[in-house]
Parts: sequence; C-alpha cells; structure tokens
Amino acid sequence: MLKRYIPLTTNEKLESCIQNEKMVEIWIQGDLEASTHIISYDELSIEVIGGRYLRSCVELRVKENFLRIL
Repeated sequence: MLKRYIPLTTNEKLESCIQNEKMVEIWIQGDLEASTHIISYDELSIEVIGGRYLRSCVELRVKENFLRIL
C-alpha cells in the first residue's frame, strides 16, 4: 500500500508538526533530502534537526492521516 503525504504549506500546519513532534519529509527538486523533525521556522527558512532550508527551495510533506486531526 502506498503511503499518502500532504504538503505543509501553511504556518499552522508547520506549528502543529512542531507541537506534535511529527516526522516530516524534505523534498528538493523531486528528490527526498531528509526525514526529520522541524525545530523552528520563519518567513524565509525552516530549521530542522541537521540543518536549515530556505522555504522557497523545498517541499515539506507529512503523512496524510496526521492532517486529518488538524
């Protein structure tokens, strides 16, 4: 069975992932870069365990079943 993922596109979803310590996937140009936890974010970047990424350069995803409870 394929796992379904949802892009994290709002600050509310990012904050929920931080508060619930959810694992997120970081994708860059269609390639999986990392699976990790978000530490913090601002308008320009996202800090995760292991680094910092520009929001405009990545796609963040979380398992679909998690977002159903938001």
